[in-house]
Amino acid sequence: MSRLIIPLIISMFLIPAACSPGEKEALEEYSQTFSTIQREFNTSILKVTSQKEYNDLQQTRAKRLTQLLARFPSATQLLETTVLKARIQVNLNRIKEAQALITPLLNREEEPPAAPAMVQVLIHMANRHNDEALKVFRKIENHPLDASDRFNAYLFFSMVGSDMEIRREFALKFVQSPGIPEHFNLFRANAFQQLAQMDLENKKYDAARNWLDKAIEASRDPAMTQSLQSEKDRMRLLGTPAMELDAGTWFNGSSVRLSRLKGSVVLIDFWAPWCNPCRMVIPELVSMYKEFHSRGLEIIGLTRLHGFYRDDQVNRGKVTAAEEVRLIQDFVQRNGITYPVAVSREGRSFEKYLISGIPTMVLIDRNGRIASIKVGAGRPASLRRAIESLLEETP
Repeated sequence: MSRLIIPLIISMFLIPAACSPGEKEALEEYSQTFSTIQREFNTSILKVTSQKEYNDLQQTRAKRLTQLLARFPSATQLLETTVLKARIQVNLNRIKEAQALITPLLNREEEPPAAPAMVQVLIHMANRHNDEALKVFRKIENHPLDASDRFNAYLFFSMVGSDMEIRREFALKFVQSPGIPEHFNLFRANAFQQLAQMDLENKKYDAARNWLDKAIEASRDPAMTQSLQSEKDRMRLLGTPAMELDAGTWFNGSSVRLSRLKGSVVLIDFWAPWCNPCRMVIPELVSMYKEFHSRGLEIIGLTRLHGFYRDDQVNRGKVTAAEEVRLIQDFVQRNGITYPVAVSREGRSFEKYLISGIPTMVLIDRNGRIASIKVGAGRPASLRRAIESLLEETP
């Protein structure tokens, strides 16, 4: 399977407390059953090869967890039982129910133990309240947390941290901390790739290549391995003179030659109308062009003919070359694109720039050299920072 949705993997961490033998026996049975369900899910996920298999696995786990939850007493005074119920609710994506269980434990006068606080972290993560999740996790990170909880948080913050230093910190913790559970090894390649991309942004090319080598070694998915190898191949282009673009049709101006744009910062957006992430980033590019063009930013959108046409409003299927060009022009006008857009018939520039996925953003510095090549729409703020950094440089 090329790209699995990162699962919210929640293991249990219990705190000893005084209770009757019957209560302890019941809690132990619930805990063991929950651990078994989680362990079998984590083991099975290592063998998943398709999205359908992953979805089926999720559904099976959800059914078993629902059955387990039905066995719990309707009310309990035991902290451990409440924490376990909340964890199951989070696994079932019943976030409001989980929050209702955890909030009273967190509002007690004494310092709340790490177990309910960790569930609060997981609730914030599920709600994508990233800053709140990090704030709570910082308070309990040095407590003896369950390994799955710890690495789940490391991976989450390495991907969604609010700034590069936070993402770097947790990516390093994810790949360097001992005791990583086997099911998290699926994501070691992603963490190494994150580190490579961050070093690329800082122009630390040797370090980036080293991280990519580790990512390729850690990858367990052939499609991802190929993507990582393509990324490593593209690194050879960094710092080299930008290659001229091959295109037969231009909108919003005549043919552009990159050699005549030296002294400007150039962003080439390799895109296609049928590509949803490509369409989503276009408004940001239009905005950046308007904001930075007077300071020396040039943007070129480069697409190619595919023999069919589809966008967010039009679906014509198979079309002639002339009709496809006309439909692309309609798209450009309809979306208020003011920067030059080029259409290549054969896609030779895609090959020269080793484009393996779209959108791909190629940034060229004022000296006409390739400064970065990034696959995917990424974070608009990150692209904006990269552009501003290049604009501040002198030729």
